[in-house]
Amino acid sequence: MVERVRVAVVGVGDNVSALVQGKALYRASRSVAGLRKITGEPPPTGVPVSRGITDAADAAEVDRVAGELAGAEVVLYAAPSGSTRPSRCSSS
Repeated sequence: MVERVRVAVVGVGDNVSALVQGKALYRASRSVAGLRKITGEPPPTGVPVSRGITDAADAAEVDRVAGELAGAEVVLYAAPSGSTRPSRCSSS
């Protein structure tokens, strides 16, 4: 059985924030009580947050983000809420 899995979450918004805060709450309390509605201030997550790619044509920027994701064993991509279509990568 795997004890730990390194997960990278790519995305923005309330859904991603709720996922990270819920995990931190569960880790702190070992209880699922309150995961649907957090009351009060959630515990610190200790999760690093980094700026994503703003210019896919900039090779250095793509390399920076790829380097930050390199240690992840699972990558979750969360499209912004209300998005009518998924993000697309364009090849040059």
